[in-house]
Amino acid sequence: MRRRPFARAALALSLALAVPGAPARAERVQVAILHTNDIHGQLDPEDRLLETIRALRVRHPESILLDAGDAFESKVPGSVETGGREMVGFMTRAGYDGRAFGDNEFVDFRLEDVLANLKRLPFPTLSANLRVKGEPIGLPYFVYARGGATLAVIGIYGDHKSLARFGVEELSSKKTVRQLVSALKGKVDCIVLLSHAGARRERGYAMAIPGIDVIVGGSTHAARDPVVEGQTVIVRAAARGAAVGVLELEIDTERNRVQKWRFELVPTGAATADAPP
Repeated sequence: MRRRPFARAALALSLALAVPGAPARAERVQVAILHTNDIHGQLDPEDRLLETIRALRVRHPESILLDAGDAFESKVPGSVETGGREMVGFMTRAGYDGRAFGDNEFVDFRLEDVLANLKRLPFPTLSANLRVKGEPIGLPYFVYARGGATLAVIGIYGDHKSLARFGVEELSSKKTVRQLVSALKGKVDCIVLLSHAGARRERGYAMAIPGIDVIVGGSTHAARDPVVEGQTVIVRAAARGAAVGVLELEIDTERNRVQKWRFELVPTGAATADAPP
């Protein structure tokens, strides 16, 4: 019997929390979230974005690398014909750990290629509220273990641009997030919302749904300073690969909460592996 994506995500959660022989959990641990958004297929021939990501990975070994949607772009010559293979190759080489859908993942691309990329990419696509013919596409969330802490990352699409014309059904983003946060609260150390909804709606999620520790945002292109709404910190990087966001977290694994955070926006080409944090 084929497991649905939600079942696989739930299994991942149980495994992440009960791994035989896992090291003892420290009370406070340091974890970093590296993130991009709205790359729109803009890959420079010198691979500066790739080099920046690799340098930040060395600098932050206990990290996860996420993309908040619109990595693909049909206006890039040849991208539709290859089904977005160039971006698949880049994200694979960069070592991403998860991504969310934006609307540009669908614009002008064949739906069969969009779905095929779920298998081509060696990491999960996180999509809690999108359906094709009633079936989920991607996982609603995934639990990552880093440095003795567990981080549940929920993927959501909440942009104002409807995906119905591409054959994609959208469930209520706010209702979906609220249900998942309620189910995950207390079972992981940190809840992250990987969102392609834009700054205004992402702030609305933080205001309406208690329990979200971090929102990694997309759709809004301009880089902005972090926004704190209640207990939630909202961050985003710069569009088109101009900069990578680095959110350093100090997580209290006894109380399942973020104690401290520090954000840095690293311009592409500015990071080296031996540079001080």
